Amino acid sequence: MFKHSPEPWRNESITILGADGKKIAIMASPFDLKRQEANVRRIVACVNACAGISTDALNSGAIENLIKSCEDVLRQAEEYAGTGSLLDALRDALSKLKE
Repeated sequence: MFKHSPEPWRNESITILGADGKKIAIMASPFDLKRQEANVRRIVACVNACAGISTDALNSGAIENLIKSCEDVLRQAEEYAGTGSLLDALRDALSKLKE
C-alpha cells in the first residue's frame, strides 16, 4: 500500500499542494469557486490536523475513540480527583489513539 504525501499540505485556490510544493489534487466539482475553495481548505486542515495518525486508525474510528476516552477521563477526574486512576485512564486514551 502506498503512503500518502507527507504533511504539511497547503492550498492555493482549488489546488492542494504537498510539503514539497507538488500538486496533490485539484478540486473539480459542480460547486461555485468559493465553495470549491472552502472544500479544499477543509481537506487541507483535516489532513494537517491528523498528521501522525495512520489512515487505518482514522478509518477505524480513532478520533471518535479519542473523544470517548477523553470524556471517560473527564468523568473519572471528576469522580476520583487526585488518584492514580486518572493517569491510567489517560494512558489508555492515548494508547487507543495510537492503535
